[in-house]
Amino acid sequence: MGRTTLVPKVLAFAKALEMNKTLQHLNLGKNNIGPVGASAIAMALERNQTLRHIDLNSDTSIGREGAAAIGKALRTNQTLQSLNVRGVGIGREGAEALAKGLQTNKTLQYMDLSFNDIGPDGAATIAKALEMNKTLHDLNLERKTIGREGAEAIGKALEMNQALQHLVLINSGIDHEGAVAIAKGLATNRTLQHLELGNNDIGTGAAAIGKALETNQALIHLLLDSNRIGPEGAAAIAKAMEMNQSLQYIDLCFNGIGHQGAAAIAKAMEMNQSLQYIDLCCNGMGHQGAAAIAKALATNLTLQKLQLRRNKIGPEGAAAIAKALETNKTLQHVDLWQNSIRDEGIAALDKVTEANEALKGVAFYNTSFEDVFLDTTDDEDDDESDGEGGNESNGKGDNEFDDDAGSE
Repeated sequence: MGRTTLVPKVLAFAKALEMNKTLQHLNLGKNNIGPVGASAIAMALERNQTLRHIDLNSDTSIGREGAAAIGKALRTNQTLQSLNVRGVGIGREGAEALAKGLQTNKTLQYMDLSFNDIGPDGAATIAKALEMNKTLHDLNLERKTIGREGAEAIGKALEMNQALQHLVLINSGIDHEGAVAIAKGLATNRTLQHLELGNNDIGTGAAAIGKALETNQALIHLLLDSNRIGPEGAAAIAKAMEMNQSLQYIDLCFNGIGHQGAAAIAKAMEMNQSLQYIDLCCNGMGHQGAAAIAKALATNLTLQKLQLRRNKIGPEGAAAIAKALETNKTLQHVDLWQNSIRDEGIAALDKVTEANEALKGVAFYNTSFEDVFLDTTDDEDDDESDGEGGNESNGKGDNEFDDDAGSE
């Protein structure tokens, strides 16, 4: 349906919203309502007192003008709790308008601004609003090139904000200095529980993140995948893990940590008493790194899920993991796909899955290049995996262990 045909209907709907006293959820995503339609919805928001959730995602026709109208509505509306404007082309000007609304709004808890080109300046205005806002819990800024300047503004906001609980900064152009600024905010912040920094380029900035985690006792869920932190960065995170007792979920995959980084993480696992899930896939740790992780599993009493996909651990590494699972009774899921473990490794893992009642699933890759998943539960409806899965994400593949562990 063309915009010319749709706009009158949106205008009529918006007029009805002004008086409606029951509707709480509104989804108009991908509807090409344009700035006129978005402005009409925004005007209705200034009067409507029942609407709680609005989803306008992936409607690039809304643009800056529509975002400006929504930002204005946020200043007066006192009922809206969730706003999704993912990928609607708000730009820097739209971000500034929304930020202005955030400064005074007292009800909004969730805002998705991902896939909008707001730039460093737009990110800075959002960050400034966070310094004053006391209600927003969840903010998504994925795929925004906020860069170093935007990251520095976000870091400063984290020092002052005491409401935000979930922050997504995936693929946001953050370098090592931006990471240092965010780490500074983390060191004093007491409310942020989920931080997603995957697919940036923080490199040596991992040392600052690690230092912040030594004192931060609020963060539960941390994603640092694909950040080139190397063995040194892994060692810094590991040092923090020895002291930190709040972190439950950490993703360090695609970071080139090698067997040295894996050994540092393993040593921390021997002391850490909070971590439940760790993703170390695609790090080239080899059988040496796997042996170190196995040694840690012999004493670790909290880890429930372990992701070691694509690490070249071979049959020797698989045998070490299997040996550790003879005594470890807390680990429930292990993923060893694509590790060339061969028949010897398969046999060792097959044997331990029969004896270890805590294990719910072990996944690995056999010598004939077929995916094998050993499900140790008694559910007769479970089927063998038929491949890596069609939904690849950073080369991880479809992974039944990558659920919502550690998130709300």
